[in-house]
Amino acid sequence: MPRPKSRPADAEPPLITELRSAIADSGQTLYGLARDAGVGEPGLRRFVSRERSLSLGSAALLCQALGLKLIRSSKLRAKAAAVSAKKPAG
Repeated sequence: MPRPKSRPADAEPPLITELRSAIADSGQTLYGLARDAGVGEPGLRRFVSRERSLSLGSAALLCQALGLKLIRSSKLRAKAAAVSAKKPAG
């Protein structure tokens, strides 16, 4: 598996940036969003203030509560299709 391209240490992945932006744009209090998503409010508050990261499960619950959807880019879709086509049947 190829290694991901390196990025500056202070740059965060776009998914995290988008999630923080969606939280800020939601108009909900962190308490209300945490309650709706079923995640801990203290952890959510620390994520928003960049003190810690979220587990994948918590991020998924927040995305669901915010109505967000993960969509694979067309470039990655084409790459996945090419890999699938190379796999032997059976």
